[in-house]
Amino acid sequence: MISDCARRSFQGTTNEVPVVKDTVIARCRRCRTYINPYVTFIEGGNRWKCPMCNLSNEVPQMFDWDQEKNQPADRWKRAELNESVVEFVAPTEYMVRLAHRPLAFNGSVGLSLRSSCAPSQVRPPQPPCYVFLIDVSEAAVKTGMVATAARTILESLDRLPNADGRTKVALIAVDTSLHFFCLPPGSTDPTMLVVSDLEDVFLPKPQDLLVNAQEARPALENLLGRLSDMFADTYTTGSALGAGLQAAFKLVSNIGGKIITLSASLPSVGPGALKNRDDRKLLGTSKESTLLQPASSFYKTFAIDCSRAQVSVDMFLFSSAYTDIASLSMSPALDSTLMRPTADPVRFLNLLCQAASPATPVARRTFTRASTPRGPRTPSSLRTSLARCWLRRSASRPSSACARRAACG
Repeated sequence: MISDCARRSFQGTTNEVPVVKDTVIARCRRCRTYINPYVTFIEGGNRWKCPMCNLSNEVPQMFDWDQEKNQPADRWKRAELNESVVEFVAPTEYMVRLAHRPLAFNGSVGLSLRSSCAPSQVRPPQPPCYVFLIDVSEAAVKTGMVATAARTILESLDRLPNADGRTKVALIAVDTSLHFFCLPPGSTDPTMLVVSDLEDVFLPKPQDLLVNAQEARPALENLLGRLSDMFADTYTTGSALGAGLQAAFKLVSNIGGKIITLSASLPSVGPGALKNRDDRKLLGTSKESTLLQPASSFYKTFAIDCSRAQVSVDMFLFSSAYTDIASLSMSPALDSTLMRPTADPVRFLNLLCQAASPATPVARRTFTRASTPRGPRTPSSLRTSLARCWLRRSASRPSSACARRAACG
């Protein structure tokens, strides 16, 4: 027999997914299933039995109370007992928990971020952060990539998600060294700091590298307008892309963000250095498949670290020569995009604008969990479908932290 509550949940509807705003979230103590239309109330309604693991749980004290009207409420009118899918306005318990990362002195030359084993701390919602990592080697300058990138970033500043005025921006130039740009608020003249130590990357002046996009707008415009001329006479042919990625990660690892990488040459020095593996003698042989495998584990390990810190990597590749996409694609493979635009500057401008300032709302700090009974294993295709459905839905609510629950009967 189907209960009246369950029958109501089966009715088709095109309405918006209801949102529970009172922060009363009832979940099973054992399997973490959310309370849903398929639970059974026992002991006079003071406890409920989980339909997934049959564990008896207590009903929260505020479950039958209307916090807006400050009066008793009808339990059976709650959305989570009438709908199979609801959204909760997540309380502080659902904020991201990260291990404490203190600033440690690295000799007398600057500061570096070193993780410790301290207890995790609750992290409140952070501002959007963008780090632009630009290849300024000879190949990048001669192809016009540096000039086009600087102009596109400058045009995209007004389109960055910045409704609350907290968006932060940083810019790092890379050849065989790392070129950091200090953009102190109120100043119009940026300062370039060069770091040649690629094995132990550190941030020379962390407080002025990742800056508020509004407060440092004059310095940003000045820097982007002069960037191409600053490296116009360069003859440096190498690229320390791996070290640049490490530096960008250190800038945003404690708050999360997006790293937009633009490269026109094969990384050849420092961490993640690659070699030309384009051996045509292997084509048509049993060893041809090795050309499609990563030559280094650096970029896959880096992607895992980024995923844990909620940092995404978008990568644009421009080199007309061998680039080893099989290795470089490991960085954006988990949660970002690998793009290889043509030489058409208009198409590149459109792609970079989409990466820096998407037309649709952006969902940040999202996660998905699917609860199933003991025994069956959840196929990876189902997990992927649930994640995509959640992201499409949560993107329509970019300003609120929501936790979605899908109840399985």
